[in-house]
Amino acid sequence: MRLLLDQNLSAETAVALRNIGVDVVHTREVGLERAPDDQILEWCRGQNRVAITRDADFHALLALSGETKPSVIRFRIEPLEDRDLVTIIQWIIEKKSDELQSGAAITVKRGSIRVHTLPLLSMEGEERV
Repeated sequence: MRLLLDQNLSAETAVALRNIGVDVVHTREVGLERAPDDQILEWCRGQNRVAITRDADFHALLALSGETKPSVIRFRIEPLEDRDLVTIIQWIIEKKSDELQSGAAITVKRGSIRVHTLPLLSMEGEERV
């Protein structure tokens, strides 16, 4: 699984994930630290990477685009220590790998992880369940 951590997540998390063998880069490492969200999603699509963010715009952009890639994991827990973030990301990679490879929008909240298959909207503009 190839990942990209958005600028709103710690670069230290990327280091910790690499230390356990995860293929991950941080937006700062690839020159995307000031890039708009749609450009980050396009880069992830081209690089076959899952975007990990705290930003709600990623899911909104995916919904509007109708695209099935890239997968996005959005964290809605604050504060969250780097070590806890790493643990949750590890769990998602292990348990939700098939969904991420097929195309998914995952939301992580305190006490729940929700997975939605991409595209988020049908051709008629209705939300998929």
